[in-house]
Formats: sequence, C-alpha cells, structure tokens
Amino acid sequence: MSSNSHPNASSSQFQVVFDAALNEYCRKTGKAIDSDPLTIELRTCRSSNEVYEVLQEQAQKFNEFRNGDRVVQIMRKLKPTVDILIKLSNGGVLGEGIGLVSVRV
Repeated sequence: MSSNSHPNASSSQFQVVFDAALNEYCRKTGKAIDSDPLTIELRTCRSSNEVYEVLQEQAQKFNEFRNGDRVVQIMRKLKPTVDILIKLSNGGVLGEGIGLVSVRV
C-alpha cells in the first residue's frame, strides 16, 4: 500500500516524529521551543518574505555576536599579559625598560 492511500496514517507518523524531535530539543537545551522568542516571532509572519527577514536578522545578530566574541576572547587573553607587565613595571623588577615600553605604547 502506498502512503497516499492513507494520508491520516502518514500525518500521524509525521506528528509522532515531530513530537519526538521537539521533546529531544527540550531535553537537550532545557527550553521549550514553542515558547522561544524566535518561534513566537516566526508565528506572527504572514508571508515568506517576513520569515526571510526574521531569519536574516537572526543571522546578522549571530554574525555580530560571533565577531564580537572573538574580540572578547582576545581581550581575555591579553589581560593576564598586561597584568604581569604592570606588576613588573610597578615592582621595579625589570627597571626602567618596561616603564619606557608602557609609556611608548
């Protein structure tokens, strides 16, 4: 028998798979997707263009986050180095050499 002869059976099978996917998402993320702000926003869309605009905005926000995150990571890596240089400079361990470097930078 083909699935076309039993559309309700096919639909119910899809619903079972879809519900299982939603449950797995919730289990892995600890969030219910139906209450997610993005889901709520997508539900208000009335055309494919509106959906596209929402998804494009999300992609742009993600890109900004990713690029901004790189800057944060670099700054986190630089902070210990700067802290050490300041301590060495203030402690007189390396003398005026570090003081001159900090003044020129």
